[in-house]
Amino acid sequence: MHASCRSMPVSMFFPAADALGSSVASIERQTKLVCRQCPVRTECLRYALVSNQTHGIWGGKTALERRKLAHTIDIAAWVGHHCDA
Repeated sequence: MHASCRSMPVSMFFPAADALGSSVASIERQTKLVCRQCPVRTECLRYALVSNQTHGIWGGKTALERRKLAHTIDIAAWVGHHCDA
């Protein structure tokens, strides 16, 4: 299986730091649509959580969403339950 984002521009998943709020929100919505249909979405999110990715959209989650998620779950248990390592 291959990630749905393979043929997409990297900038879509890593919006420019100087992008304006409505522009970022639009990019995030488009990116999350790609992620929602991706066959490796869970593995992507797992990678981002385990490797503490602080930027970009991974597994359909923004950096802020991943930080919130990391505070509400036991990452080791979640990773073990959701992914075959």
